[in-house]
Amino acid sequence: MLINLTELFNSPGKKQEISFPLSTEPIHYGGEEYRIEGQPEAVVTLTNLDSRKVLVQGQVSIELKTVCDRCLKAVTVPIRLDFTHEVSAPDTSGKEKMDEDDQEDETFMEGYELHLSELINNELLLQIPVKVLCREECQGLCPVCGQDLNEGECGCDRFVPDPRWSALQGLFGSEVSDAE
Repeated sequence: MLINLTELFNSPGKKQEISFPLSTEPIHYGGEEYRIEGQPEAVVTLTNLDSRKVLVQGQVSIELKTVCDRCLKAVTVPIRLDFTHEVSAPDTSGKEKMDEDDQEDETFMEGYELHLSELINNELLLQIPVKVLCREECQGLCPVCGQDLNEGECGCDRFVPDPRWSALQGLFGSEVSDAE
């Protein structure tokens, strides 16, 4: 969603609130797919700070549907985004030098237009957890037969010998693997 900020840049102290539905397209991140549940709505407040700066503040509650990293069951991950960014009007004179924060926020600006959807998607990607689990004590799947270990033991021998000790295994026979 593109928002034209020209009027806001020229109106000192002006405040504008925008609410709009977010796209429900699946998000692909870190090799995983995250589906957005329902129709989340973003609420964004734009406030003029001075003649060249606007403060963008927003809140969004999103539920992502994905799978547990250990047992592959469906999991819903609630995410609440609260973000604040300052965006600047483009410098047409070329005299002013941008610091790193301004350069980061400029990636969401195209002239006097703000790519609000891109800004929110960027914030969402920063909040997606690295590891998604159905519950903290999830046992995962048996690497031998694939049974869900949360539902019970399968009886498979899941012992994997350490390959660094394989040279010694010939000296002691099968006793090394039985001792561990």
